Amino acid sequence: MPGEQTAKLKIVVADDEAPIRELLEQVLVADGYEVITATDGKHALQQILTHKPDLILLDIRMPKLDGLTLCKALRANKDTKHTPIIMLTAFNTREHLEQSMEGGADDFLAKPFELAELKFRVRSMLRLKHVTNEVERLQKYIESIQQLRDKGDPPASSGS
Repeated sequence: MPGEQTAKLKIVVADDEAPIRELLEQVLVADGYEVITATDGKHALQQILTHKPDLILLDIRMPKLDGLTLCKALRANKDTKHTPIIMLTAFNTREHLEQSMEGGADDFLAKPFELAELKFRVRSMLRLKHVTNEVERLQKYIESIQQLRDKGDPPASSGS
């Protein structure tokens, strides 16, 4: 997806571990994305609401506000409910996967992760976001046509 649009796609990376955050930022910037970082859950929420990213990479365990709680809050917000979220965690258990998905995450990536897999999942989620945006745009267009039709011409007469 990088290079397909004139504006760079934005990704928020929220992780309290500086080496992970810096690696993700370096890899994603090299792939052409704009990366906004956050060091804890509350900082991540501020960055997400301010920058309206196209994708969020969210660590499960963070100070001030954990990733699962933040994910649920983002899904309840009308402005962020459709933003793809990939949960990151050092805990690669079925329980953490289920908690992430039940909390509203779109994908789950266990640390340590392979960079190729990270890139693949990022591209997949951004494609999903693009399709979701297009569907929303078409729904609004159809609604506007229906509203114009409802306001416009009176029903056709069936008499002769």
